[in-house]
Amino acid sequence: MVFAGGFYDTGLSPKENIVKEIKEESGYEVIPTKVLALLDMNKQA
Repeated sequence: MVFAGGFYDTGLSPKENIVKEIKEESGYEVIPTKVLALLDMNKQA
């Protein structure tokens, strides 16, 4: 299984960012129901 990745756009909510990244990387339109993980590169690098 592969998950879409990308950078968080600060003007969008986490839900909006998830929808945007999946659409950009796979072409699929999705409705997120659960966030599996968020990574803050400044805190977890």
